[in-house]
Amino acid sequence: MYSILYVDDEPTLLEIGKLFLEQSGDFQVSVMASAQEALDSPALGTYDAIVSDYQMPGMDGIAFLKAVRERYDDLPFLIFTGRGREEVVIEAINNGADFYVQKGGDPTAQFAELAYKIRHAVLRKQAERSQGESERRLADIIDFLPDAMLAVDKEGRVLVWNRANEELTGVPASMMLGKGNYEYALSPYGERRPFLLDMLSWPDEEIKKYYSHIVHDGRAISAESDLAAPKGRQIHIMVKASPLYNQKREVTGAIEVVRDITRRIETEQDLRAAYERVTMTEEELRSQFDELRATNEQLTAAKDELRRQVDRLAMAQSIGQSGSWEYDIVTGTFWVSAEGARILGFPAVAGNIPVEKIEACIPDAAMVRRTMTGLIAGEKEYNLEYAIRPADGSAPRMILSVARLEKDTSGRPVRVIGIARDITERQQAKEALMKSEDRFAALFSNMLSGAALHKLVCNDKGEPEDYVILAANPAFEQHLGISRESVLGKTSREAYGVSEPPYLDIYAKAALTGRAEVFETYFAPLKKHFSISVYSPEKNRFVTIFEDITEKKQAEAKLKESAEKFRALVETSPDMIWEIDCSGIFRYISPTVKTILGFLPEELVGKSVTCLVPEQGMALAQRELEKFFAADKFITPFEVPARHRDGHDMVVEIRSFPVTDSGGKVTGFRGVARDITEQKKAEESLRRANRQLTLLGSVSRHDSLNKITVLLGYLRVASKSSPGPETKEILEKMEAVVAAMRSQIEFARIYQNLGSREPQWCDLESHLSQLQIPAPVSFSADVGDIRLLADPMVETVFSNLLDNSVRHGEHVTKIRVFSQREGTMLVVVWEDDGIGIPASDKEKIFGRGYGKNTGLGLFLVREVLGLTGISIRETGEPGKGARFEIVVPEGAYRPGNAA
Repeated sequence: MYSILYVDDEPTLLEIGKLFLEQSGDFQVSVMASAQEALDSPALGTYDAIVSDYQMPGMDGIAFLKAVRERYDDLPFLIFTGRGREEVVIEAINNGADFYVQKGGDPTAQFAELAYKIRHAVLRKQAERSQGESERRLADIIDFLPDAMLAVDKEGRVLVWNRANEELTGVPASMMLGKGNYEYALSPYGERRPFLLDMLSWPDEEIKKYYSHIVHDGRAISAESDLAAPKGRQIHIMVKASPLYNQKREVTGAIEVVRDITRRIETEQDLRAAYERVTMTEEELRSQFDELRATNEQLTAAKDELRRQVDRLAMAQSIGQSGSWEYDIVTGTFWVSAEGARILGFPAVAGNIPVEKIEACIPDAAMVRRTMTGLIAGEKEYNLEYAIRPADGSAPRMILSVARLEKDTSGRPVRVIGIARDITERQQAKEALMKSEDRFAALFSNMLSGAALHKLVCNDKGEPEDYVILAANPAFEQHLGISRESVLGKTSREAYGVSEPPYLDIYAKAALTGRAEVFETYFAPLKKHFSISVYSPEKNRFVTIFEDITEKKQAEAKLKESAEKFRALVETSPDMIWEIDCSGIFRYISPTVKTILGFLPEELVGKSVTCLVPEQGMALAQRELEKFFAADKFITPFEVPARHRDGHDMVVEIRSFPVTDSGGKVTGFRGVARDITEQKKAEESLRRANRQLTLLGSVSRHDSLNKITVLLGYLRVASKSSPGPETKEILEKMEAVVAAMRSQIEFARIYQNLGSREPQWCDLESHLSQLQIPAPVSFSADVGDIRLLADPMVETVFSNLLDNSVRHGEHVTKIRVFSQREGTMLVVVWEDDGIGIPASDKEKIFGRGYGKNTGLGLFLVREVLGLTGISIRETGEPGKGARFEIVVPEGAYRPGNAA
């Protein structure tokens, strides 16, 4: 049911309009008497459509339309008025009115036309919103997918380049969309070369020149390769490509999903190396990470088409009452019957009424008096229609009065006897009929929809074989491009140049049974789609009201094509795609859930997300979900426990974003879920191996340091026994070597903890405030309230930078630390006023063993930062001081007060 606001300054029109529209059962109508009242109503934006009169006091319909368009750009608005001037129609359409409907004429046809226009306007807006929502949902899903995605058309021009692809290649979508000729290969490979999506029809022998581990899955292909990423990194990728189809299942292009599996490969390599160092004789640990492949079932969206039924109402007429009267010429008295007295507005009692009282009820009493005088004189008949104002103050009435003269035996007039009949309703009906005919003619001529009156043509057996066009309005010509003069009086075969009468079975059924019908069709001779309403005003005749809906059908086709693209993109995703409401109830989940969790989508839709969480993980899941539902913007990816349908426990990573309505209110959440169970198992295995290595290293260091201490003791004793110059020089060299060995063992103690714990959000300002600044160095920090995602050993970064400034700056007196933004990245700058770093050493200083001391400080700094993707560079000017820039990528920093 549609919610409609009807605004008109005529209360009676509001009442009849509400009655006619609501009787169909499709509308719930609210009425208001002025445009200002409607604008002041807080419910204005909740209506499905607004119907407004044009000419109203204070603010007319056009001004009201402009005010509504400033607030609600897409709220359907219809002008419904008796003003039929062309300039008013043009002004209404130019200011955003969806339709202009002329008042007047038969109320049934008038409000049927209005109801039809309202439905059409609402459905058109719903289709536009549905298409916009579908495209917005598609864009959101593509942008928030964690894997890089690339789609091209048949000519190789880029259609999709999501955020993950921007991060992977360092090329923004604005520079890539629409480009062809392998433009997308320049950034990662430095040359124009084909990607996997360009090789869908290639033989494997050719594909192997570029990719390895090739797997075919129907029309899709999966493979692996190395790729040059931004900042000089070399990564290992897994690629899956498949064709893109349109709604006719024709290939329109191709799509490719790229996943960075470098970390997985490195984790596997680290795990194997760790077990080799711990067990020395154990077999190499083999890890396999299954890449989930699934195809998502088609996501379809269908729009409900509403069918309109037009109810016909019959107007009832009342029968007037009659009264008698007598006028005594001799006495001048006037007698009236009870019904006659009631008609004149007196108490309904028969009796004499003074003539002056009766004449007071008749505005044109002089005319009545002259006619009465003429009757008595024998000059004219008495047969009058005249208006009266009833004595009781009721509404004026029309009277038909007929009288005859009576004479005595001598021929002298003695009295007049007459009858008075109340013909008010008959007169009103007559006037209304005339007005209705005028209004219907105006409506027929000015309505925007095409309309035509037809008569069935039957053969000798009474079977319909054609129909003749009797009348057509001007819009008939506009919609069909055929002049009225050329078709009036002609059969459909003659008018349209066809061999068979169009839609004869539907029209004949309506004309013979009186049952109205509404249908949509494609009329091939004109290459147009039409919405047609047909009803019968009398047997063997029918009226068609039609509208060109070709644009609407084209919009629906585009919407369906958009849905097909959405389905194709979702099917290539190896992750679950889902949507929940604000209560955590599944509104949608993709078919991939069957592969990952063992459930069918229909088993989960309508249920809470907690049904997938094992009992022992419920408390953790509830805490994460509370944070999740409290968020109103970006939501940090998080992990939750889950349980497969067969009972085994899993770990799932959640990435999501809020879903909002047109007013910006959060109505739910949408995102992707990835099974990271095997990844977590591998990480746990690696942690166990690291603990064993740490224990082994701790024991080995302890024993080695003890032996080095003993060795240093012997060297000191030997040096005190007065050795010769050559022996003393040898002892000093040996002591230096042993000291270096102790330094290396200490570095190994520090380095073994690197990466052994999960990265944490650390308060940058807090770490800087704990530094021990030696005198007379002045230290200032202006980094703001910033947190970095870094290894817990990040505190050694700033202590080593301080040691570097003090130890190697020679005359450092001032150190300054501050932060600044560079695009999406954060740069933390550490600078001093020392001697600086020579240009030739700016990269060497980060190498292991380089420098005047241990050569491990800045090497350790870069290693600690690199664990979370943070880089460091030296950009100072030699002779003016050192300047270290710590570059933090998006996602590895956030404000200190962020959740």
